[in-house]
Amino acid sequence: MLRQVLVLVAGVVLAGCQIESRAAMTVNSIRATGSSGATTPVIVDIAVQYPNRNFCTDYWKRTQEVLRKQFGEARFVECKRVGRKEFGYYKIPTQLVRTPADGSAREQVLGGKIAAFGVYDDPRKGGGFVVGGIIRQWKFQDLKKAIEALYKLPEQRVLFQVRLLNDSGAPVGLKMDRVILNGTPVTQPSQVTLQPGKSVLVAFSPEKLAAIRRQGFELLFTVLK
Repeated sequence: MLRQVLVLVAGVVLAGCQIESRAAMTVNSIRATGSSGATTPVIVDIAVQYPNRNFCTDYWKRTQEVLRKQFGEARFVECKRVGRKEFGYYKIPTQLVRTPADGSAREQVLGGKIAAFGVYDDPRKGGGFVVGGIIRQWKFQDLKKAIEALYKLPEQRVLFQVRLLNDSGAPVGLKMDRVILNGTPVTQPSQVTLQPGKSVLVAFSPEKLAAIRRQGFELLFTVLK
């Protein structure tokens, strides 16, 4: 049975604009939450690419309100030029929580939010802490529709990803399957080693993205103990 946990970062590619959100996580935070059950705050950083600075200036308030309505809280940071591109930056708070492996507490984990983060013990040989993604489907669809209406665009492609930093001081094993690791598809069960101080970017494959949109949750990777 597929199980819950955390929704990581979402990106929506718009015609002429791009919205990318990324939640950074650490090995220590996953282990601490998985072991003790302590909730860990997580901030999702969102970068919205606009056609020009005037577009960012005109739309940042409306974008912020769309995000606040669905996530409960969102804060505009700034409009900023990076190279030849104009971006609007936002922050959304969420949390990493320990959850039962059977997914029975999915609604409690989400509360009134569209998305949250979670972790649970891997019952398979070798152990570890499983991390994945969880969304409230109907609120997620409301968010998509609101963004599409705001920019007057057709249905958009959505991505989920997480950047994981190894802050443990020792090499850490990661297990994953059918994900995109640093831009490269992982098509079969694999194990990689993350060195101290290094990070990786893990995204849902199209197959897993379809599953999370259909079921509201999906696995992403396992951090070995």
